[in-house]
Amino acid sequence: MTLSTATRTQLRAICPICFAQQAVTAAGRLAQHGYRRPQGWHQNVNDCGGSGRMHFGTEAGRATTAAQANGIRDYAEAERERAPKVASGELPITDRRGNVITSCAPWKLAQIADGIVRNAKYADEHAAELDAKVAAWVAVAPITVTVEKKAAPVLHFYSAKRHGKLCAASFAGARHGQVVSTQADVTCPKCLARLAAIALRAFSAAAPQI
Repeated sequence: MTLSTATRTQLRAICPICFAQQAVTAAGRLAQHGYRRPQGWHQNVNDCGGSGRMHFGTEAGRATTAAQANGIRDYAEAERERAPKVASGELPITDRRGNVITSCAPWKLAQIADGIVRNAKYADEHAAELDAKVAAWVAVAPITVTVEKKAAPVLHFYSAKRHGKLCAASFAGARHGQVVSTQADVTCPKCLARLAAIALRAFSAAAPQI
């Protein structure tokens, strides 16, 4: 016996920033999504700058890409101007925590400056990639694809004592997951079991002793 999977249709188009295919609204704006460069050298867990913007197949999307390329070029130029000042010690440098490094060997400063110049080079290459995409731009409408429906999220009961979900084994774990304060809306089996146990204890305590 084969189980059928519930599906739905979704509009998708190209993001003008990360150039991955993403979901869009009927108006053509990109859904919220993350960001990751294909080369892997620039990636994070934050939202992509294209989230909420018009997709690349629109004139507004093309303008977004062109502005992004110009901003990256400005960044590269600023980095090239900063590199020799770092190498000479004119500009302070900081560690990963943002603390100013007060003493640094000349060879180390030169090494850091070389890294800054390399970053500027990568930025220029990225800007050139975006320029090429803008130059080759044509209007393209979103496409319709079939995707699986996402399962409904598990709803936990909110516990004021734990400042989060009732079923969690720790205070840290209680912070994860969606919580509700109405028992009728709870779908988490563990939370429901704990609520039942709490109700049973309350009933037992209130019942007259025979």
